[in-house]
Amino acid sequence: MRKEAIITTLAAVLIALFAMTPLVYKLHKSIPAPLAIVDLQKLMVEQQDLVFKPIGGGAGLTDAQRTALEQSTVEYAKKLSVAVDQLAKECHCILLNKAALLSDATDIYDYTDEIREALKK
Repeated sequence: MRKEAIITTLAAVLIALFAMTPLVYKLHKSIPAPLAIVDLQKLMVEQQDLVFKPIGGGAGLTDAQRTALEQSTVEYAKKLSVAVDQLAKECHCILLNKAALLSDATDIYDYTDEIREALKK
């Protein structure tokens, strides 16, 4: 008698879990990804400072130097884009540019430092 009760209980639990699987899956899929921010403007300004300060702010550059600096900026922007895409995949989150926020972002995680470190590699 007791064995039948245990088997019946286990069967009921398994059937209930099996029946709830689609509901749990649907609920899990409907939860939005967390938001995080990256201060892209800050990173670009830091890069420009790194490039332009040693040459005196860019005054008196030749066309070849100016072209090389523009190419350097384009390459940095590409690296930045790849780093942001990679981080978004790793953190399973939606990354926003900090400048796009319309309110205070004190409760949203800022990945700017992580992107900066990734670009140094």
